[in-house]
Amino acid sequence: MSDSILSDLNPLRIVSRIADGISDTVTDMRDAIAGDHLVIGLTGLSGNGKTTFLTSLAHFLTNDWRSLVGFPPVREGRFLGAVRCEQTDSDMPAFRLDEAEGALFGTPPRWPAPTKDISELTLELRSRAEKSLFSFSDTRSLRVDFIDYPGEWLMDLPLLSESYREWSEGYLALIRSDPRLSSTAEPWLSRARLLEAGAEADRQALRQLAADFTEWLLMLKNELGCSHIQPGRFIMPGEFHDSPLLEFIPWAGEMPPDPSDLPESSFWRVMEHHYSGYVSKVVSRFYEKCFSRIDRQVVLVDCLKALEEGPACYRDIGTSLDSITRNFSYGAGSFLMRLFSRRIDRVLFAAAKCDTVPPDQHGSLRTLLRNTVEKASDGVSYSAPSVETQYLTISSAQCTRLGVLGSGKSERQVLCGTENGKAFHLSGIVVPESLPDGEEYAEWKDSFRFLRPDLPEEGGIRQIRIDQALGFLLDGFL
Repeated sequence: MSDSILSDLNPLRIVSRIADGISDTVTDMRDAIAGDHLVIGLTGLSGNGKTTFLTSLAHFLTNDWRSLVGFPPVREGRFLGAVRCEQTDSDMPAFRLDEAEGALFGTPPRWPAPTKDISELTLELRSRAEKSLFSFSDTRSLRVDFIDYPGEWLMDLPLLSESYREWSEGYLALIRSDPRLSSTAEPWLSRARLLEAGAEADRQALRQLAADFTEWLLMLKNELGCSHIQPGRFIMPGEFHDSPLLEFIPWAGEMPPDPSDLPESSFWRVMEHHYSGYVSKVVSRFYEKCFSRIDRQVVLVDCLKALEEGPACYRDIGTSLDSITRNFSYGAGSFLMRLFSRRIDRVLFAAAKCDTVPPDQHGSLRTLLRNTVEKASDGVSYSAPSVETQYLTISSAQCTRLGVLGSGKSERQVLCGTENGKAFHLSGIVVPESLPDGEEYAEWKDSFRFLRPDLPEEGGIRQIRIDQALGFLLDGFL
């Protein structure tokens, strides 16, 4: 019997788990009855602005909430403000709001450091209560946990339902189907094909193969712009840096007919063991700690980046979104269901960085987002019709402003700002409502100006539709 199994059977550990379970259940029952606690997950792909979104949202709620005119409690004069408070899960790292806020709202402003690990931020929001027979207070308070984590980790959720053999077969099929992958994977893949399933595992060789595989994954992300990177912890390991759990690769050699006949120390059995440990100790625990708690969900998508990278990357975004949505528990439950099982009842899909296109194109960007999501996965819309979804175009930190050039009949609206310190005035930009194909894409891309504007040096960061996002996410609680 392994040390890990013996540890799991330790009576003190069992008692501790039971106590934790009772505590969690009592907390969930209290929250379900009182309706004073909400957990919002911030999901999305790496680089799509989750950290900036949470920083901006928290700043405006706690410091400048009167500017959130699209948030119903503010518009109706009921909102009383928000404060940071002790986070609900003391075992989870705290979101470093002070550092992120100091960067984004400093002088000059800077982009906050991207998410490298899971973190939590808890805010308490207060509003005037509507008078009712059962109201015992003039105010209502809502405790909101925001959970932020690296987008790369989302790609691992499908592993929860796949064996090592199934994952390897699917991975090789994916490589064969995508020229970008097949043309770059050969250096590590050619060596992986030489492995014999029953041969004694050389741990040094295995570590080197895993390192080469990881280097390839980093190249896919950083050079080719791929978003569906799996396993996600290989490029964003967090606490598992240098762990043996990250020492496996997809099996590329001949598949053994019955792996159970192979020695425990064989290449196949060692990598299968590492894979199983990765799923149970990394993926499963992450899922239980994070997603099992979520009531409502935000999915940030950078549609413009996907368009810029081209059709292959756009399809990759679709595959990634499918992985994100299919592994959550969707569907609003009854009162009893809410007592015993959290389920996501609202999902906000947000197209980030809408400030990089003119306001008259925000509608087209929203349609593009919706078409992208619905094409990627219809699980949210059809298998769980009780889930309420909304699509918004947002900017957590607006870097451009609307201006006017010319006069009279020659007057036109332009998007203004600076890029690499140089001023620009942009007009005539057209966002497609779906991905153009073939030559049509090349022609469209030649006419489109992709912006990477600087943050405004004068400070005073503004937002676009963060208030509307809050209205949707918090509806029914304030």
